[in-house]
Amino acid sequence: MKQKLKAMDHTVEMLLQHEANFRTKLDEEKKDEAYCMDKVKGHIDYSFEKVKTDVLTETSTRRKQLTTASTSQTEYLEKLKGEITRSNDVFENASLQHEIPRSAMYGELDKELLEYESRINKHKIKASSLYFCVVDSASCLDIYRRLEKCFRIENVTDELEYQVEMTQLYTRKTPRINFVGDKVVDCVKIIKLPERRTTPRYCVWIDKYIIVSLQEEQTLEMFDTITGAFISRYVWKSQPWAITRVDNANFAVAFPNEKTITLMTVLNKYMKIKNGSTPVQTSFEVSAVAYNSEGQIIYAASMTDGSHIEKYDVQGKVHGAVFLENSSGGIYNITYDSKLKYLFASCHEPDKVVCLDINGTNIFEYSEETLKKPWSVVLDDTDNVYITSYKGQCIHQLNKKGILKNKVVSSNGKAFIQPLGMCFNQYKNRFVLLFAESATMQIFKL
Repeated sequence: MKQKLKAMDHTVEMLLQHEANFRTKLDEEKKDEAYCMDKVKGHIDYSFEKVKTDVLTETSTRRKQLTTASTSQTEYLEKLKGEITRSNDVFENASLQHEIPRSAMYGELDKELLEYESRINKHKIKASSLYFCVVDSASCLDIYRRLEKCFRIENVTDELEYQVEMTQLYTRKTPRINFVGDKVVDCVKIIKLPERRTTPRYCVWIDKYIIVSLQEEQTLEMFDTITGAFISRYVWKSQPWAITRVDNANFAVAFPNEKTITLMTVLNKYMKIKNGSTPVQTSFEVSAVAYNSEGQIIYAASMTDGSHIEKYDVQGKVHGAVFLENSSGGIYNITYDSKLKYLFASCHEPDKVVCLDINGTNIFEYSEETLKKPWSVVLDDTDNVYITSYKGQCIHQLNKKGILKNKVVSSNGKAFIQPLGMCFNQYKNRFVLLFAESATMQIFKL
């Protein structure tokens, strides 16, 4: 009996201990869940505030632009109305005092109407690119009725002919690029670098900002794509070269002199080194860099050695290399297609663009007589390939098989001079071009 009681006591102790352990485990899991929920809530709050701030800023800016443009157009149309009214009075006085023949009155009135049309067209071109309505058709019909006292128009079947339509989108005369057939892209903004800055060389589009590296400058410059304003600058000890997007607000920068690749991020309009990251050390002077998000691999190439492209993870561990055939010169840019299956590299000596698969197999090589010193190579959302030809003064557009679709040498009649960096935004509906000769950035909309 004593043994049984002792065994029962031992069992009870074990059950109590098990219960205590179970309660402790539940408490720890509850704390972990609370911590995770707080972290998720923090991320959601941060994202909401960021979106809220961007939306409020954009809405405020557009409201101001709309108010300014609407007021300006209203004043201008009232002025034109007054001028036409005065012209009407002149015609009435002339017809009464001097009995001007009707045909002469028609001629004078035609001149007034042509002048009115010319002025309104000029005003449309100067107007904001927003959609807005400044004046309804009634006021214009009123002008027409006032003019009708002087002359009569025959066979009018639809009075809508006399409405001045102000809801159409009008933009300033900006460069246009014709890529394929009737597909035209518009230059929506031209950003001129400050006088003290040198040639823009490479660029990357992060959120609503463009980050640019400059020749012979130890800085990265960041600009607002909406306003064109300079935002911030990051100063280094050596010259940064190629830049590539990694994920979200993160990007990688190549430093040839230091033989390193540094991961950076954009936070609150400033650039900084990504927390917890260390520079990736390469074996050569790295001048071109690309990122494969599927394997989280950084690809590095050199402007002094075009024979191969090295692979690293974000911790700096080497993952082999991809070798190029017949490339004695340097590599100036590398990038991936949308499916992360093919790697593209722009090479010098000889001047060409090479397409490889992820195993290093040569898919195609592209060269052409005007492809001189190819610099940037980028792809759109349908994997069309765009190459800037620095010495050829043009842009080549290829299909995914490497066949030339179009060659662009100018925009709006103005020749391209020394195009260098080129990159798309994350939605692939806009891209920026850097021009060495004019030290400008031009943003185009597809």
